[in-house]
Amino acid sequence: MSIMSVKGPLLWSRLSYTQRVQGIHPEQFGAIKFDFQNNELPFNDIKKFFLHSRLATSDFDFFLSKSVRHIRSAELSRSMRIIAIQTLLLPRPKEVPIKKDDDGDYNIPLKDDGSTNHRTYIKKFATVYNLLVKQEMGFLLHPARRKELIEDLRPIFPDVALAADRLITYRCFGNQALKISELKRELKAARKKFDEIQLQISSSLKKINLIENPMDLQDDHLACIPDEHIRKYVCMAYQTLASKGILEILDLPDHEIYVYRGGTQGDAHPALAHLATKYYQDIFPPYHFGRVVRYLRHLKHNDLNDLLLFCLNQELFRLSSQIYFTRDDIRKARNTYKNQLQLLSKKAEDFKPGDFSFLTETLTIRLLTNAFNAIEKLQEWSFFDMEPPENCGYMFWDHPAINKIGEELKSDGHTGSTMGFTMRWMQRIRQKGWDVSVRESLENNAKELGVFSLITAHSKLDKE
Repeated sequence: MSIMSVKGPLLWSRLSYTQRVQGIHPEQFGAIKFDFQNNELPFNDIKKFFLHSRLATSDFDFFLSKSVRHIRSAELSRSMRIIAIQTLLLPRPKEVPIKKDDDGDYNIPLKDDGSTNHRTYIKKFATVYNLLVKQEMGFLLHPARRKELIEDLRPIFPDVALAADRLITYRCFGNQALKISELKRELKAARKKFDEIQLQISSSLKKINLIENPMDLQDDHLACIPDEHIRKYVCMAYQTLASKGILEILDLPDHEIYVYRGGTQGDAHPALAHLATKYYQDIFPPYHFGRVVRYLRHLKHNDLNDLLLFCLNQELFRLSSQIYFTRDDIRKARNTYKNQLQLLSKKAEDFKPGDFSFLTETLTIRLLTNAFNAIEKLQEWSFFDMEPPENCGYMFWDHPAINKIGEELKSDGHTGSTMGFTMRWMQRIRQKGWDVSVRESLENNAKELGVFSLITAHSKLDKE
């Protein structure tokens, strides 16, 4: 389904900022009229506009369309014709299919929203993307063709608009940009939920919801408790104490009701001891019984609203933490993306041995730099000619060389996994050589970036 051809000229001044940066549909492109004077020529904007508009269609269709009239048109200035010609002659970036990693999974940073089987969703995502790339129809994954894409995806994805936006972001801007987009969506949802809970707390403060008969209390009345297993035991414990007429024990100090001893069990008040034992037999994973007691304390005055307020404030705290950490993740992802773009203009020869700035994450650079320097100091490169035992890898290999290197890296605070990752990098350098290792890393970096980033970075259009 294509959009109808534009009747009459489409003025550059009427385009939105997004259209100027990301390009427009090929049928619109044939009607564009640049209504500015030559001395106002926005060189970089026009360059991106031509480049990115071209990516909304195949080269074959682009050259057959009305789009090429811009080269021949007497309306275009010499500078504009030069931009158009150089843009058309520029090689298109190679579109790379999504490959599985060593664990057989697709490394696509899509957030699991719980609405569908996440692994199945990612598999569909990769299948659709790879099919279009294989058929050389990646141009359908362009912002200007979003409406058409949505219609094509309608039988495949439940939230078709979201799926289209994800595919477009991945193809045009790359893996890291998709991660940023997903984090922003998560942040927006968390903020909305945060505001809703604040309103709910304000209205709940004015209410009282007393439990008239404790034995009528049902699990459903405790829906504000997020865990259904905990909910069940809160209900049972409350009824147990009420039936014995000892709800007042909930006013006792914490250490007289329940003391967590580590592991899976602790000491509970005699009135709750049997229930605590049963709880540990039934619940997996074994959350300690103190969580049940914490909720019970907010039922001690027979007021369900007191429990609701406690749960809402707990959720508010959780969302505050989520918002904080998501913002930080967005900041880090943006820095990584910026570093990826800067690396596009680099070559392996630009990095001397031990200079890991061809990578994008600060922590990784620090860990590998320190490891490289330690191995240089100890002269232990020959150790990496050996392959670690299959049953332990570098993580658990008790080899003297590993221990010596580990001593040098104590201040880095390695875990088993980071040590294993770092040693694999050192092994790669030993076996492939520094230049090859750097070149492969730069190539992988380019593969994670979208076609917009690649064609813009590699364009060498001269200002005339």
